[in-house]
Amino acid sequence: MNYTHEEIVNILKSSAVPVIVVFTKMDGTVRTMNCTLNKLLIPADKVPKGTGSEKLKEDKTTVRVFDTDLQDWRSFKVAAVTNITHQ
Repeated sequence: MNYTHEEIVNILKSSAVPVIVVFTKMDGTVRTMNCTLNKLLIPADKVPKGTGSEKLKEDKTTVRVFDTDLQDWRSFKVAAVTNITHQ
């Protein structure tokens, strides 16, 4: 299924539990990531302090997310997403 940047961000922000995102990495391997953009699920010391880079905000080809397994920030290309599972 094809997702838009806005659809992915909305799902990640609104879900009360981590979302499972499956995507193909740049090297061709498939990655399954448990991630979120819901600030309630991100540890206080990991929540971004500022408003974020304007360049990152304008980039609609990449989504920056909090990986709940690694407890750190990661990103993926919107076009590489093959599946999103949320409850």
